[in-house]
Amino acid sequence: MRFLHTSDWHLGRSFHGEGLGEAHSAYFDHLVDLARDEQVDAVLVAGDVYDRALPNPRTVELLDDALWRLLDTGARVVVTSGNHDSASRLNFGSRIMEHAGLHIRAAYEGITRPVAVPRRGSDEIAGHVVALPYLEPSVAAGVFGLDEGTHRAVLSEAVARSRAQVPDNGAPVVAMAHAYFAGATTSDSERDISVGGLGQVPTSVVSGFDYAALGHLHGPQTLEEHVRYSGSPVAMSFSEAGHTKGTWLIDVTRGAARGEFIEAPVHRPLATLVGELDDLLAEPALAHAEAAWCQVALTDEIFKYDIDFDKDLQPGDRFSVVMDETWREGERISTGDILAATFITGGKTYTGFRFERAGKPAEYFDITGRPLKKSFLRTPVEFSRLSSNFGARRHPVLG
Repeated sequence: MRFLHTSDWHLGRSFHGEGLGEAHSAYFDHLVDLARDEQVDAVLVAGDVYDRALPNPRTVELLDDALWRLLDTGARVVVTSGNHDSASRLNFGSRIMEHAGLHIRAAYEGITRPVAVPRRGSDEIAGHVVALPYLEPSVAAGVFGLDEGTHRAVLSEAVARSRAQVPDNGAPVVAMAHAYFAGATTSDSERDISVGGLGQVPTSVVSGFDYAALGHLHGPQTLEEHVRYSGSPVAMSFSEAGHTKGTWLIDVTRGAARGEFIEAPVHRPLATLVGELDDLLAEPALAHAEAAWCQVALTDEIFKYDIDFDKDLQPGDRFSVVMDETWREGERISTGDILAATFITGGKTYTGFRFERAGKPAEYFDITGRPLKKSFLRTPVEFSRLSSNFGARRHPVLG
């Protein structure tokens, strides 16, 4: 069976107030072309189709158009719900839609209905898909009659129940799951579904399948050769600045899976910059950031009177901050003041704390109470809006 593995579309999401609709549209154009060019048997979407339980009408229209175009390529489409989706809303009309080749698994009863995917242009079964929606442990444990309400317990039970319904006809069996599997790497933009590590699921729960198409984490990852996260196709936080977004193209047979990661188009790149403003504006190596959304930490502001950033910085130096953030429904929508900052250079540690007195501007002080004179800026900006007539000067850390 040949299929595309994608997940975590998060339709309706914004990036620091900027809508991502155009970015998602560009990805869907790419995905439809990929499905048609590679003649895939199926497209698997492993959860978090929407970003919110109540998507706005324009977002619903975007999904409707994307699914229609994918079905028009001749591929079957299998969709599961994630922890951001409303399972009942996503599941509406699912049995009717199956006649058109769209298989939605968002309810518990769907767990015992594996999807038989025919080979493209044939009645022969290319493979079976065990499509497991996100399972909230506190609810699923009751549904399954389990004493243990953990992600591992409920997902293990769901796998056992669904696998029992798959006919043994020699065709490969693929699992879809939306969970946090042990050994994977998280990013800032995922909604935490774990408490004290109880959210982690060992890969052994799905390693018995010929391939496991995972969703929930936003970075593409290979946990085992046949157990993979596709990641989100569009970046949703600056912690994803280093991600390469895309889709897995998978060829699977009984006992073997081969995957190729196809990069998705980048609608707007991300860049995280740290340094003095003069250096950042003049550095030729940062030309790539001119078209990017940038997160900029101006290190010269807090510690300007303690550190000579032209002479003192060394490889291995570290910089960290504690800052105000505003969140809404699991999404960070804005950043605020830097409350504290620490800079470690040359074996010395410099720390600044923000203090605001009534009627006076906020100031930064070190641990002894000595004022550091300047304020600190860290905010997403469009780098192309900044300009400078300063001469080029090489930054000692950024290069």
